[in-house]
Amino acid sequence: MPPPEPFAGPDLLERDDALAELRGLLARAVAGEGRAVRVLGPPGAGKTALLRTLVATARERGVEVLSASAGVLDSRTPYGVVHHLFDLAARALPPEQRAAVGDGPARLALEHVLGAEHGPVDPGDLLASLYRLLEALSAGRPAIVVVDDAQWADEESLLFLASLRERLRDLPVLAVVAVRDVGTQDRGHVLAALVADPDAHVLRLTPLSNHAVGRLLERTWGEPVGTDVAAAAAAATDGNPFLLLALARLLPAGERSAAHVREAVPGTVVDAVAARLSALTPAQRALATAIAVLDAAPLHVAAQLAGLDPHDAAAAADVLRDVGLTADAPTLTFRHALLRSAALAATGHDTRARLHREAARLLAGDPHHAAAHLLVTDGTGDPWAVDLLATAAQTALDDGAPHSAVALLRRAVAEPADDDRLPRLLLRLGLAELRAADRACLTTLLRAHALVTAPEDRARAAIALAEAYGFAGRHEDAAEVLARTFDAVRGTASELDVEAALVASSLLVPTRIADARRRLAARPDLAGATRAERHFLIQQMADAAGTNQPADVIRAYAHRALHPEDTPETTDWVWARLFLSAIGDHAEVRRLTDVGFAQVARRGSVVGYVTVSFMRGLDESWGGSLVAAEGHLRAMLEHSAGLEPGGMVQTLACSNLAQVLALQGRAEQGLELLAPFPEELGPVGPAGVAAMSFARATVRQALGDHAGALHAAQAAGELVRTLDVDSPTWAAWRAYAVEPLRSLGRLDEARALAAEHVALCERSEVPQLLAEALRLAGRVAPTPAGSIALLTRSVDVAARSESRLQEAASSAALGAALRRAGSRSQARPHLLTAHAFALEVGALPLAAEAEAELAAAGSRVRPVDLSGVGSLTVSERRVAELAASGLPDVEIARRLFVARRTVETHLSHAYRKLGVTGRDGLAGALAEHSGRMAP
Repeated sequence: MPPPEPFAGPDLLERDDALAELRGLLARAVAGEGRAVRVLGPPGAGKTALLRTLVATARERGVEVLSASAGVLDSRTPYGVVHHLFDLAARALPPEQRAAVGDGPARLALEHVLGAEHGPVDPGDLLASLYRLLEALSAGRPAIVVVDDAQWADEESLLFLASLRERLRDLPVLAVVAVRDVGTQDRGHVLAALVADPDAHVLRLTPLSNHAVGRLLERTWGEPVGTDVAAAAAAATDGNPFLLLALARLLPAGERSAAHVREAVPGTVVDAVAARLSALTPAQRALATAIAVLDAAPLHVAAQLAGLDPHDAAAAADVLRDVGLTADAPTLTFRHALLRSAALAATGHDTRARLHREAARLLAGDPHHAAAHLLVTDGTGDPWAVDLLATAAQTALDDGAPHSAVALLRRAVAEPADDDRLPRLLLRLGLAELRAADRACLTTLLRAHALVTAPEDRARAAIALAEAYGFAGRHEDAAEVLARTFDAVRGTASELDVEAALVASSLLVPTRIADARRRLAARPDLAGATRAERHFLIQQMADAAGTNQPADVIRAYAHRALHPEDTPETTDWVWARLFLSAIGDHAEVRRLTDVGFAQVARRGSVVGYVTVSFMRGLDESWGGSLVAAEGHLRAMLEHSAGLEPGGMVQTLACSNLAQVLALQGRAEQGLELLAPFPEELGPVGPAGVAAMSFARATVRQALGDHAGALHAAQAAGELVRTLDVDSPTWAAWRAYAVEPLRSLGRLDEARALAAEHVALCERSEVPQLLAEALRLAGRVAPTPAGSIALLTRSVDVAARSESRLQEAASSAALGAALRRAGSRSQARPHLLTAHAFALEVGALPLAAEAEAELAAAGSRVRPVDLSGVGSLTVSERRVAELAASGLPDVEIARRLFVARRTVETHLSHAYRKLGVTGRDGLAGALAEHSGRMAP
């Protein structure tokens, strides 16, 4: 039997304009202007041919090519497309370059792509590291990233492609993603966001015109084609090049009229492929079916699945290539996805399911690829399948792919798992769902908690369930499940872990606070030797702050809760540093956060960088270094955009940044940051609610909305009263209410609150807080003498603090009071100090207030030169300061988690603004600015 006539591939008819656009974008990328491109069109529209031509052009121009085509089963393999993209380029790196790349922030990605051993990875860290790998690969020459059939790509790879959105402008990289143009309802949320990216350049491939259809048919048939035939073919196939070829192959010579075209339309592709399969030998059909099931596979694997010996399989593979069903490539795969789909459609459902299960066993050495076949079949109660799916899920979790792990574990549960495996499998599924922020985790963890029996499993289930309840604001439910579990694990190694979590939840439930404090008091001598002890110490420290214990008590708990094993990727890392900052130990917190920055830079951890940036930004803000605080908080905001859970992180970043902006005289910008957040925030936790309340109070007061500011401050007061934590080291809400009351003329209320606040701050023994409280009390004191006495003490106490902003504010208030009392000569030194310190920390409204008071006192200050350091943006100043400290560009980029090119751009701007020619002049220019600011 002669082999059937081959399928021929469509060329680029009427795709010249699209190709020209892509080549133009490639030229701009070569020149340094990166861009994202989306190529949309139905299957068979010519997307693949267009991309192949673009890739050929890129190679001719010496551009690094990273390309991948997603297969149907790739959606089941975490980072599968990413591996295809980077594998060849990473392996082609010379040993010395690979070692250099592996020593930097691209290390995680390189290990991942090369299959090296590595520990569990956070998804955000891996995405950032993949970007660094792309940056490293494009450092020597421009690059093009090409992904075809992205509708089948795995979610993690799609997240990486989406994460490139705003970063490409820093790289000479063109990223082209081709996607089937299907309805929005048929796209996952990540793919939908990728396609809808407003910054991407979109090319939508339109149907071929009747004229082009006629040309294509003439080329295929080798004979003239009438306009009526071309019109009928265009209508039948909607001008789709691939479907046109399939239609053309159906019609023999002599049966190619318009009527024949219309009659041949139904099921064209399936019928064509079925006809060709029926013309093949049994061995050839078996191999074709095996290839369709495998999607892409080496010959020996496809032969095993088809039940063929190597010789017969090789001969059959040659025929499949000759007839145009499979691609001319080392790996066996259908030449087009439509051909594969048609071949599968010609195979019965039960046969396909059997072959997928057999394929899973053949590929068992690669759990992800094996599991991909199980995911497209129904379960049969096979324990082997359950174990393989669970193994693949753990690998997915370790690789930073929690969503894929969830899908694998759900399939394992549905196999179904037997009674012995089900409890722990549900626990693992619930933990994965929690990590993926999937709301189903509550139901799953409840089932798991009811079924597991081992104490350590009950503890893990309860703590995870409580965390899930906490995210939903259901703290009473969290405390209840932990209380029941504590009784069950008492006396085991899990006891302290559960009790620490129980205390944390109970402190958020008014009716349980007394019991929580009894538990805290019952363990006074913990040393922090284990993580469970440190969890408990954190709760003791937080409660000490909430009950306004002296600073030394809080400091002692904090120091015991600090441990080298705690990394910035964990919440535990934050709390001890946060309360050290709250009691004014800013120098120590800066040292600890410097260590944190170094840790996350070595690991390339974006999650850790966001955490350390938050802590450093908060500390600089509380310590009064507003410009530095803005830089860190903006870095936090920028790098947290793609992280989960976004709500709490975004709330803390925007609220603290808004306060910093208002104190710098940019309250309108602060208001814009707060605008997206509703008045009632929902379950973001007390810290988020307090931060947002204080931000609103600060911004509204700066804008003259005194009633709104008072309302926000009082909302924080209601919160702390509910939680029985009325303390300035926990939430100094009175400090935000006194000034609005004063502005509204409600002086008696302002004085009462100020007096309460002074008493609380006296007990806290925190100089910075006491200085602020005395200043507020002095500003609302009923007599000038009383005001001056309080403000004089405020200045003295502020001098013992580590906050230049508090010194500036206290000095400004005292100078103004002295000037109003007629002591102009005594006022001037305080006002000069206030003016200089306010400028130093970036508090421009306070500096302007001091300047106005100086003028009223008969003195003047030198105009501030904003042409040098004052003209630098926050990012330029941070880069300049790091460069002045001696860090090279690559280390600055690693430290700030930005591209090296971004560092070079900021330094170039800084050199120009500071009037220096290079790094050697930076330290002097920055020091000269600090010297001019000194009083």
